[in-house]
Amino acid sequence: METLIVFLIVFVPFGWFMWTTLRFTRDTIGENSPVKVNRIYYITEWQYFVNFNNLLLYFMMGIGVILLRLSFTMYISYTESNPLLARFVVFFLAVEILVLSIYLITIDINHWKYIQGVVIETVPEEHALELTFTDVAYRVRPGDIVRAAIISNGNRSHIGYAIYYFSNGDYFIIPDGMPGSWVIREYFKDIPLKHIRQRFPFIR
Repeated sequence: METLIVFLIVFVPFGWFMWTTLRFTRDTIGENSPVKVNRIYYITEWQYFVNFNNLLLYFMMGIGVILLRLSFTMYISYTESNPLLARFVVFFLAVEILVLSIYLITIDINHWKYIQGVVIETVPEEHALELTFTDVAYRVRPGDIVRAAIISNGNRSHIGYAIYYFSNGDYFIIPDGMPGSWVIREYFKDIPLKHIRQRFPFIR
């Protein structure tokens, strides 16, 4: 039974990762590229907050809570040379995990406001994109977007968002968590990009 549990813990996430990677590759290159076929991208609240990455995040947050409690209640043998240091190490690790988890969850909540109800549809026959927001819709063609700002934390996780500016002064914001956000730059590769590093990439 223990062997089965270990197998599931190790290989199920790996299998899920490989499956999603292969599916993403299949749907992004060649004849299945969104530049050549019509695709519609959107995400529900459940899919956004209950995905593999967030489940792992919630799990780590739970570990942080357990470690925080242990730092005050765990038994330390009287033979331990420095029991206060041992408690401090566990406490520091718990706080670090909790702060990181809360930070990432807060960003998720902040970005969701700019993802909720958004639909990105490719229109390959016109080489255009149909962008639908809760209060406005755009049919975007080559030359409509004059520049873009890419704001991210600059880490490997690359948490951030993009602001796209139209020639008439209007703009729209697309967080990285929006499915199909990459399609905009795939369709319009000549958009001048300005990369901005922001430690806390909250959208204000």
